Amino acid sequence: MSKQHAPSQTSAPSVDSPSAGTSSPQTASAGNSAQGMSLMQSLAHDWGGEGATVGTLDTVPSDPVQALREAAAGNALGMVDEAHCLALIGVLSDTQAAQVAADNGIMTRLGWAFNNDELRKAAELGDRRMAKKFFIKRFGIKMKGRFEDAGGDQTSNQETGRAGPGETLLDWEHQDILDVWDQLALLPVQDVSENTAIKAFESISGTGAYWSGGPGEVQIGQAINDDPAHSTLDHTVRHEIGHAVHDLLESSVNAWLEKQVGFYVLGYGRDGCQALVDSLGGFPSGVDQDHVLDLLDTYLNSESWGTANPMPDKDDDWKKMPASVKTAVEQSENSWYMNYKKHPKGSKGRVFFNHWYDNTMCFSAVAEQAINATGDDYSAMSPSEFFANCYAEFFGDPAGYTDPKKWGGKLPGTVQTFFRNHILDRQPYAAPEDKKSINPALTTNNESGIPQ
Repeated sequence: MSKQHAPSQTSAPSVDSPSAGTSSPQTASAGNSAQGMSLMQSLAHDWGGEGATVGTLDTVPSDPVQALREAAAGNALGMVDEAHCLALIGVLSDTQAAQVAADNGIMTRLGWAFNNDELRKAAELGDRRMAKKFFIKRFGIKMKGRFEDAGGDQTSNQETGRAGPGETLLDWEHQDILDVWDQLALLPVQDVSENTAIKAFESISGTGAYWSGGPGEVQIGQAINDDPAHSTLDHTVRHEIGHAVHDLLESSVNAWLEKQVGFYVLGYGRDGCQALVDSLGGFPSGVDQDHVLDLLDTYLNSESWGTANPMPDKDDDWKKMPASVKTAVEQSENSWYMNYKKHPKGSKGRVFFNHWYDNTMCFSAVAEQAINATGDDYSAMSPSEFFANCYAEFFGDPAGYTDPKKWGGKLPGTVQTFFRNHILDRQPYAAPEDKKSINPALTTNNESGIPQ
């Protein structure tokens, strides 16, 4: 998710199966002469695993849709000249592209014929409606728009396909589909196509992005890519996939965050306030503890980026509280993650109030080093945002797809080790014994892999 917005807490469908619009094999003969000698070249290309090749057309057919229907059906042996199909897609008008996207027969046959590179090229050459369907074939995840009103809100009519009062359909921009595609193609398949936590990618307004774990949806703001020179779409996609991986491997990731990274929840509400004070040495004598806890519990907010009730500086009991507790309050008052380097150090690490989750949290020096490595203070928002940004950092180098040793980024060595062993290679994870847990006062600087 992005800073501007609040956080959110199977086999997917393939390209439509042949049904309406499917041409019979007999109709393929008219297109075979145009495909000619390139069929064996196309077959050799598929065997060789080469990328997408777009053929050339001597003349543009008077009816490219019919020509594409025939080409997608292949010759008498069922072989399809993919290069010729791509050339035909490239000459479709907007109206014709819409017609092809709605033709289940053509789209399904192309989905069968195209390899991954060809699917990507077809998505680029076609229109956004075609691109959405090819995306489903490539990743096994559907792309959908949603109905929103002028304020970006939606009613429960989304699933019915009918707009509520004042709502219009916000659908995917063509370029955004391609950019999301390119990022997903560079991530491990078990995190994307084989990730049963992900059911859909949804287009929303604005520049924010969210992971909605309940429905299993990655939501991407369609304005996030408006300025290509400053777009954060690549990082955002990896970040949201990180949330989905966290949901998929929740027990392992949470155990690692607590036992080895030392980033975890101290407690919720009043209990969390008590735990934070205790971690900073407890209450001094002569203080009405219940009264101070009442103040702190009121100070702690929920689903907000800051407190709605600042601490009363002139309160006699609050005046007696240790400077460290007062610092925790001051540095957490608004957008606490921005002040992560200023949070006071307690017995288990730095502590702070989280006004979104209505709790108090703690992170160790190891976590702080990893936060620094991500280059984003939002990594200090919570353990879940920390993990998502670590995921985005680890898989940030596109070259890692062909050479996994190049994955890892600037993350500390212990963090990289966990990702390699338990995210990338999916080995079973067991948290260490308490006595082996990370020392919150120590860093892993010498093990980080970062040039010294």
